[in-house]
Amino acid sequence: AQIAEALATLAGIMARDHQPVREDEARLERL
Repeated sequence: AQIAEALATLAGIMARDHQPVREDEARLERL
């Protein structure tokens, strides 16, 4: 479940602080 891990990472980063999520979105696209 790589997608689940990616979503968890995204959620964690968003919860931490509104950091550039574009990089994470790019990672999701790669998956």
